[in-house]
Amino acid sequence: MQESTDYPPGENLFAPIRWTAWDTPLRIAIHPKVADDATEFPRLVLVCLGNGWMRITSTRRPLTAVSTAIRVAREHDTSVVSALISAPRPRMGAVCGSLFKRLQLEGYRYRGHGIFEALDVPQALSVLAQTIRVEPPPAPPAVAKTDATATATTPPSPSIEHKEPQMTDNTPAHKPSMDGLIPVFVGRIGGVEQHVCNARDLHAFLEVGRDFTNWIKDRIEKYQFVENQDFTIDSPNLANQRSGRGGDRRSVTYHLTLDMAKELSMVENNDKGRMARRYFIECERKALGMAAAGATQSLPQEVEDACETRAWRLAEEWRSMGMALLGPTPRPENIETLWLAAGVVKARTKERLVALTQGMVKKGHGATSVSSWILNWQPPGYSTWNQVSWH
Repeated sequence: MQESTDYPPGENLFAPIRWTAWDTPLRIAIHPKVADDATEFPRLVLVCLGNGWMRITSTRRPLTAVSTAIRVAREHDTSVVSALISAPRPRMGAVCGSLFKRLQLEGYRYRGHGIFEALDVPQALSVLAQTIRVEPPPAPPAVAKTDATATATTPPSPSIEHKEPQMTDNTPAHKPSMDGLIPVFVGRIGGVEQHVCNARDLHAFLEVGRDFTNWIKDRIEKYQFVENQDFTIDSPNLANQRSGRGGDRRSVTYHLTLDMAKELSMVENNDKGRMARRYFIECERKALGMAAAGATQSLPQEVEDACETRAWRLAEEWRSMGMALLGPTPRPENIETLWLAAGVVKARTKERLVALTQGMVKKGHGATSVSSWILNWQPPGYSTWNQVSWH
């Protein structure tokens, strides 16, 4: 466990920022020099999340700050990797506020509640050093795979399958596949091919107290789900069914769209339901990513890179003009709005460029000539729009 000496009493306001500890949450919790409300002055707390975010705050309650970051991480399906905590220091709130402004001016995306995207400790300290002297931090922690900070609340990465095992008369009761919580596969609902799941797998994972048949029929009626739009029923050949009591009622299969599966998970209003809902959202994201990769698969790498580069440049030009409109002291929420809008501009622009280049490549144009054309491409009316006065 790394540590350094705290400030002696009466340290002046121009002293450099020193660091007490940089470690994992569990080790921070037992650190002898880290405690809530144990000092007169606040500390600077930098908490690194597994998805690349960083939460920054100044507080006299560093342990509470780390606990809050853990809760935020769980809400976003990630975990806390480490926390860097400074020694107590006068006017740390002003230092933290200055760091926020400089990070935003440097272009780091701010999500609110002290969270910045794509920010690591060296970058944060480099920006911090622009306003105040900063001593080097201790060595970062080596996070073992068995570390308890890798919480089990994060759902496993979804595994999207393309075929569902066939059900037979001796098929055992459905059990959820913990490889991906609930199997997701490609099916057809209303004549449209899409990713679906088996309602029995969802019922088993949610640990619903009611039997499956009554549960699914009640949910369909109560929430007005529509057959061949939200779900489909796969009924077996009646000739294969045993007549009389004891017949195989389990053979009727409900396939659900992921939207319906998310809604059924949400209305259960428990931890399993929330976990399943987040899992289905991640399944959709993964499927969209696979579709986007397939859209550019036919393009030469040189052409694909040119589409990506041109889309980013146009989006950044658009964002820069928006920043000029906001003036020298833009509000954080306006900066965030511009970043979000620029992301949309980039995505839509790349879609357009991919469509254009696919046609050119099919007509036999060479990759180099197509790439050169793309890097100089401008959307219709762009020259006029680019010359608009923002003053």
